[in-house]
Amino acid sequence: MLESNSRQYWLWVTRPEYYDSVGSYGGWSCHGDTKKGDLIFLWRAKGKSDIGFLLQAESDAVPDKEWGHSCDYKTLYVFKNPVSIKDLRADSYFNDWSPLKRNLQGKAFEIQENYWIRLNQIAVRKDSDYEKIISPRSSIPTSTTMNFTAKEYASAFYNLQLGPHHMQMLLANYHAPNRTLTATMMANAMGYANYNAANLHYGALGGLIGEELGWNPLPEYKVNVLVDFRKENMEWLWTMKPVVAEAIEALGWNADISAIPEEVEARENEPIYEGAVKKILVNAHERSTMAREKCLLHYGCKCAVCDTKLSDFYGEIAHGRIHFHHIKPLYEIDSEYKIDPIADLRPVCPNCHYIIHLKMPPYSIEEVKEFIKAQRGI
Repeated sequence: MLESNSRQYWLWVTRPEYYDSVGSYGGWSCHGDTKKGDLIFLWRAKGKSDIGFLLQAESDAVPDKEWGHSCDYKTLYVFKNPVSIKDLRADSYFNDWSPLKRNLQGKAFEIQENYWIRLNQIAVRKDSDYEKIISPRSSIPTSTTMNFTAKEYASAFYNLQLGPHHMQMLLANYHAPNRTLTATMMANAMGYANYNAANLHYGALGGLIGEELGWNPLPEYKVNVLVDFRKENMEWLWTMKPVVAEAIEALGWNADISAIPEEVEARENEPIYEGAVKKILVNAHERSTMAREKCLLHYGCKCAVCDTKLSDFYGEIAHGRIHFHHIKPLYEIDSEYKIDPIADLRPVCPNCHYIIHLKMPPYSIEEVKEFIKAQRGI
C-alpha cells in the first residue's frame, strides 16, 4: 500500500533495451535529488511512448560514474493498459507541462503534485486494478467515481442552495489570476483572520459538494473536490478545477452583479422629479463581479477608511461582503471607460461610503479618515 508522506514524484525515461528488463527489484539511473520512498512512473520511450511501471525508490540517490546518479528501486505495479502520450496530448491539463513540451526528452523529470494527481486519475480510469494499491490515507484522488462533469457540479451547487458566503469563496477563486490563489489570499478576500480559517471554510465547502456528488471516499483534503493544488515557495496554490469553473459559468454566477450598487447624486442640469428630495442614479460600472473580486483579492475585505470588517459585527453571513467606492467619480465615467480594480476601486463599509458621498464631488478616503481621527482626538 502507498502511504502519504513528504515524498517526491518522478518520471524516469528509458529505452526498450532497458524497460524490457525491469524486475521486481534492481538499480536505476535517477535524478540526484531522489530520496528513499519517492514514487516514480517509468516512461517507456521509442516503441511504446507510455507509462509502463510504478516504482518506488528504495535508497537515496548516490553518485554513479556511468549514469551520474543511481538508486535502488522496487516495482509496485505493472500497468496493463498504460497511460500513453496520446492520452496526455488529449488532456488540455498537460498543455503547459514541461516534460511534454520537451517531448519527454531527458532522463528524469520531477513531477509536481498536481500533475502527479492528474496522471493517477487517468491511470485509474484506464486500469481499474491500479486503484487497489492507493492508500485511503493518500491525498491523491484517483477513484473512478471522481471523474465528474461540469453539469454534475452545477447540479450539486444548485441542489445545495449555496448561500452568499459559499458563492463568494467560489467567485474569489474563479476571478483570481489563472483561477489560482493561496489560503492567505482567500482569507484576505473573505475577511478571515488567517489562512487556517480559509482552509477550514473552503475545505468544509468541498466536503459538502463532494458528498452531494457522491464522491466516496472523500479525499483527505476536502478542498481537492474544488481545486487541484501544488506547493510553490512554501505556500500551497489552489487552482480551480476546470469543471468547477464551467459549472459556475453554466449557472451564470460569473456574470452575477453586486447587490450593493454605488449611489450617485444627479447632476445639477438633470431634472428632479416632483416630490423627490434628490434623484439617484445607479451606475453599473462597479457592479462587475470580476472587478469586485480582484479588488478584494488586492485590498482585502475590510474598509479602506476605518478598517471595519462587516463579519466582525454580523458573523458568517457578511464574510466577503462590503461596498465598493470609485476613486474616479462615477459622473466622470462614460460607457467606454474600463475599470482598473486596483487603481479605481476601494472596499469601504456602508457607513464610510455614506459619508464619502455627503457632498459633490465626494470626500476623499483620506479626508474621511481625518474626520475619524479628529473625532477620536488622535
